[in-house]
Parts: sequence; structure tokens; C-alpha cells
Amino acid sequence: MTITGERTTQRLVDAFEEDHRRLTQGLEELVQALRADDLERATELAERVDRAVGAHIDFEEGVFYPQLEKTLGSKFVSRLFHEHDAGKSAIRSLLAVRERGDLDAETRGEILADLDIALEHALSCGTLLSHLDRLDEEQLATMLRQLHEARERGRRWSQLP
Repeated sequence: MTITGERTTQRLVDAFEEDHRRLTQGLEELVQALRADDLERATELAERVDRAVGAHIDFEEGVFYPQLEKTLGSKFVSRLFHEHDAGKSAIRSLLAVRERGDLDAETRGEILADLDIALEHALSCGTLLSHLDRLDEEQLATMLRQLHEARERGRRWSQLP
């Protein structure tokens, strides 16, 4: 890999890691607010996480995971999608709660279970970055551009299919 390629790889890794720090912190704060029965804070955090990480999730699902599927297989990547879906479900549920203004114990438990799945994903997904080493400079540059494009689109997590 050339120096340019190394810089492209590092820029992609840095952006990916920053997104994951934001996701992990947001989910941890969200879990804390729910466990403290601070519904107002939890719904505010859900809104913030929804906006902050949608572009990253969009990039992972549309660009990064198809690359991973080539080496790790569809079963593994399917699990990653399931983990995203759990987080998205929790965010959507909390945004709906904001509209209703209440949260029953059963729904709260379901949301916390989904958040635990999403948080575990956020904590472990960064280990998948080693698979970028298998890509050539052009592929890495394309992925970095696609991450920036996802950020420009600015889709919310709750808006993703």
C-alpha cells in the first residue's frame, strides 16, 4: 500500500472510530437515563442518537457490510444487521414514547434489551476494521467518499429501512 493509501485507510478508520465513539456514548447515556426512569432525558437522547449516527449506520449497511459479507459470509453479516435493527427499534420506540408521553414497564424492558444488543454491537464492531486491509487503495478511497456522502445525506437511524 502506498503512503496515500495508508492515509486514506487511516482517515477511514478515524472517521469510523469517531462515529462508534459517538454511538457508544449515546447508547450508554440512553441506557442510564432509562434505568434511572428519566423518560424526558431518554427521549432527548434518543433524538440525538437518531440524528448523530444515522449516516454511519447507512454507510455500514450499504457499503461496509457488503464488503464484509465477501469474507465473513452472509450469516455473520445478517447478525450485524439484526444488531442494528435492535437499536433502530429502541430509537423508534423512544421517539414514539415522546409523542405519547408514557412508557410502561414491559416496553421499557424491551427497549433496554434492544439497547443492550445495540451497545454490544457498538463496542465490538470496531474490530471489523482489520478487514479494510484486504482492500486496495481505490476501494478504500471509494468507501471514504461513500461515508462522506452518507453524512451529507444526513439520514436518521429511524429513517433507514
